Amino acid sequence: MPDHYRPDAPDLMVESAREYIGWATWTFVRTMADNPHWYAVRQRAPRSGKGILHERLYLLIRDYHYLRRW
Repeated sequence: MPDHYRPDAPDLMVESAREYIGWATWTFVRTMADNPHWYAVRQRAPRSGKGILHERLYLLIRDYHYLRRW
């Protein structure tokens, strides 16, 4: 996760997201050459333990996202 995020995002959510990003298994999308990106599958994360970090990342993006041109 970049070091820049909305300053009103709760620190716990940001730290949980960083932990999940480092822990998760990421898959590169090969079928979208015009829109290259990586993704992590929620079903690969167990609901107990690390699985909750996936949900926290989702909530962080949903509630505190901002659009930026890349």
